[in-house]
Amino acid sequence: MKPKAASPALGLLWSVALAALLWIALALGKRYENQQLVSLKWDDELAAAWVTEDWPATAMYRIKSSGWNLLWLSLKNPQIHLSSTPNLGENAFIDLMDPSLKRQVFGAKVDLLSAQPDKISLLQPGVNSVKVPVQLRAEWLFKEGYGALSRAVLQPDSVQVQGPSVVLDTLQSWPSLPINAEDISQTITRSVDLQPGGALGIRTVPNKVNLSMEVDRFTEAVLSIPVSVPVATGLSTVPDRVDLHFRVALSQYGQISASDFRLEADLQHWEHSGSRWAELKMTRSPEALEVLHWYPQSVEVFYSHGY
Repeated sequence: MKPKAASPALGLLWSVALAALLWIALALGKRYENQQLVSLKWDDELAAAWVTEDWPATAMYRIKSSGWNLLWLSLKNPQIHLSSTPNLGENAFIDLMDPSLKRQVFGAKVDLLSAQPDKISLLQPGVNSVKVPVQLRAEWLFKEGYGALSRAVLQPDSVQVQGPSVVLDTLQSWPSLPINAEDISQTITRSVDLQPGGALGIRTVPNKVNLSMEVDRFTEAVLSIPVSVPVATGLSTVPDRVDLHFRVALSQYGQISASDFRLEADLQHWEHSGSRWAELKMTRSPEALEVLHWYPQSVEVFYSHGY
């Protein structure tokens, strides 16, 4: 008696299942960015020898690795065991981006992109301390056609300063060492050393911060912007639209529209001047661009029909 042949439907089902498994295997083999929560376990000796504003129980890492590794880490519940190290007394902070911690927790096949917090400041017990913002001292000279998308960001933006009370009581901030950069055409990511305070008996924790500043190429653009006049006044202007010239980053060029701006006739000054003409003033514009000028700079104001 011949064995019964497998049905076409069953064969199709196996084919679909194998294709799905192959797709999953290929997808998990690719590299992805992900966030991973890591538990922090503090050594008793370390906690007894130092003080800090907070003993965080977790740190959030942004990592990049294969889907297989990310899946394993999500199931593993990774931990970092923090203890005293030979150079801790000099550094007075724990760097959660340190390569040795990376090897301990993530292994060699995972790239660390960032951590929050990235550093934990440790202070000596019984020493006067105050937390102040970092004052960035920098001069930027951009390559022609380039500029900053936003202000430079410091991480951390504040540091602990230890030293005599007579000095700490006068501090409003603590400066970085001067930075001078020229011909800038790319986003800046670097560490910045803080001003040494040894002559004053001052110590900063940490003694350097991370700086990032997005840079992009800029272009000039023109938009026709309506002149805003309160409807209740019964006033109109000639012209009722003006040409606005501005510089904008190429990455944001297509996102800017006339509705992002508000150009108003200065009616308060117009009423007291006795003139038919009112100056225009910009009351709203996106931060990520530079308004150059508009034309005309003033408009004729008159009462609409029926008022």
